[in-house]
Amino acid sequence: MKKITLLFMLIVAISLLSACGSGAPNDKKLKEDLMAKPLVIGNVEYKLVDGKEIDYFKVIEKEKIKDTAQYDVEVKLLNDVFEANLKMTMRYLKVEGKDWINSDIEITDQVIKLVGQPTEQELLDQMKPSSVLNEFSNWDVETNPISKLQIVSVEPKVNELGANVFVKVESESDYLKLEAEVKIDCDYEQYMNEQRWILKSLNVEGQTVKLNNPITEVDIKKSLEGHKIQDILVENSAGRAIKYYWDVESESEIKSLVIESRKTDLEAGRDEIVALVELEKNNLAVKGKLVITYTHDSKLYRIKRPWELFDVIVYEPFELTTKIPFVMTDEEITNVLKENPDYITTYSFSQEKEEWIYFEVAGVYFSEYGNIAHVEINLIVKRGNEYFGYLADLNENWRSTLKFKLASDKWVPDDSYITLRWISKKDVDKYLESKK
Repeated sequence: MKKITLLFMLIVAISLLSACGSGAPNDKKLKEDLMAKPLVIGNVEYKLVDGKEIDYFKVIEKEKIKDTAQYDVEVKLLNDVFEANLKMTMRYLKVEGKDWINSDIEITDQVIKLVGQPTEQELLDQMKPSSVLNEFSNWDVETNPISKLQIVSVEPKVNELGANVFVKVESESDYLKLEAEVKIDCDYEQYMNEQRWILKSLNVEGQTVKLNNPITEVDIKKSLEGHKIQDILVENSAGRAIKYYWDVESESEIKSLVIESRKTDLEAGRDEIVALVELEKNNLAVKGKLVITYTHDSKLYRIKRPWELFDVIVYEPFELTTKIPFVMTDEEITNVLKENPDYITTYSFSQEKEEWIYFEVAGVYFSEYGNIAHVEINLIVKRGNEYFGYLADLNENWRSTLKFKLASDKWVPDDSYITLRWISKKDVDKYLESKK
């Protein structure tokens, strides 16, 4: 009896070993094979990381014919991002008459439901210049990347591992702020066994660009380079009032600029500044207040320099902080003119004796680093019965100046000239009467 029992146990063991080698795969084998191969879920290829994502598994039907086997199964995959209810067919081949090898997994039906969504930080991290460079019109994303993102709503894709995410984004430059509504197309994908949300494309559905800062002192200086500041009024050492303009040929000429007050309206695009300014070039230096006005036209989309210099006017008379040696009196200038008759030309050549009826200095303009002086004059000359003269008060179009240059601290006539124009005796009398 004991021998019969041992023989029976041996037969059972041999049968079990044979079943392991040649029998159809069991549920454990099916799940292992399900995890071994990537699955096309929705629109992406996805490989299960561990068995925890298999929330439900059931064999609905199986068929075995000689060395082939086929299983129809239902599977539910669940993680923090999606839920996928799958129907699939798993096919097997027996190799060398003993091992069952999975040859194919075909998903025949699937219903996908998103249970999670990308975080704001995940989307923000992917909004790099390379992916959004040309999407925002008239905005340099490379220099001023997206700094803030807020999710407004999420629209899951039908039966796909993805979503359309509607967000608000912000970006700021030194002076401007971009606010935009953006639709982001993103998919949940797997890369190197790591699951992540991938930005596929984006569409800017609306954007505004607004001023957010007034112009800085640094950029004020830059904007003044190349600008001519008109009508700076000072007094020279001889006590004469001088009308002066300053060509800011280089930013380095602005030795100091301090904003004393300002009126800024960002919405209207206007910044009006009162600044104490010190200017210096070679032997000439002045100090005074300017009213500097900037405007911004939102239609022009000046991103790098949105504030445009509109106007520069003198707020109060400038003063010379470095004296220049222009000390010629009206009489000295008159004598220079008389000593240099070729310095004056008229419309007609005349050898008649010239009588100086009236002469006055109307103003002095310094330029060319302070070593050239342009002297504006009012001059009336009588030659015979005719009167010639320059009267700035009567006709601004007659403006002419004498030109002197500085040589060894002495002013000498330069190669320029004034033009004496004919005027009537009546105009002369009228002008001289106005000076009484």
